[in-house]
Amino acid sequence: MKKLVLCDVDKTIVDVKYQITSPSLAKIIESVQSDNLLVGLNSDSPMIRLKRLASAWRMNGPIIAELGGVVNYHSVSWLRDKELWAAFFKKVLFRGCEQYPEENLLACDPAEFTRRTTLIDSLDSYWIIINSLRRVSFSCHFRRLVKSQLIIDPDFSATRADFILSLAQEEGLTDILIDKNDEYGILVLHNNGASKKQALPWVKEQFSGYQIYMIGDSDSDFLEDEAVVQCAVGNAKNSYKRNCRPDLIAPNDCNITQGTEYLLEKIAQL
Repeated sequence: MKKLVLCDVDKTIVDVKYQITSPSLAKIIESVQSDNLLVGLNSDSPMIRLKRLASAWRMNGPIIAELGGVVNYHSVSWLRDKELWAAFFKKVLFRGCEQYPEENLLACDPAEFTRRTTLIDSLDSYWIIINSLRRVSFSCHFRRLVKSQLIIDPDFSATRADFILSLAQEEGLTDILIDKNDEYGILVLHNNGASKKQALPWVKEQFSGYQIYMIGDSDSDFLEDEAVVQCAVGNAKNSYKRNCRPDLIAPNDCNITQGTEYLLEKIAQL
């Protein structure tokens, strides 16, 4: 049977600094891929970011972005409305500048911005970083820049996230999925019901006859479908590992990128 392997990204392939933890990832992906084995991505990240990563890692499979809201395999298909979130993005941008003119409000790729903070010539300052790459959802990072290093200030994060949530209420966005994490300094908003499993009907139609594997680290990677074989990297939560096939749980010392490499080679041998 042909195989389709979908991989989560954050804390499954890359660490909290958005870096891979093994230099051999692309080489291993290239070695296991064939006409009968495709490797792709299934993440909450924006499509543009995932396409860049898939190209760098030489993946040949489909990409599922923003919790199943947009998919790409040779062409892009939108599975959720993007006009709603475009209007909200503009509202946050303009109202944020009015409300907090003394702070830095930036629309960009937060992952890329995080990598480049040492290049910023700025006094210690507060930053509201809106993810400009998202199309069917909204996310924002809240950070302090101290000696060219971004740090998380939970109190700052909490107050600015509450401000953005108040704008969502003004806009009538009440039936939404809210992921507010002040300890990580991030707020993510989706349409209610959004999840990584939302694109499964599209996957099954496009890849009929394939055995589907999902490699992840957390409960959000559990696709709740008997057609999918769940696989866990070594650093995965125990609650997620309980949903995985026992022989497709990487050893505890195979964390993040190494765990993904281990599982890809294991799946290729099945």
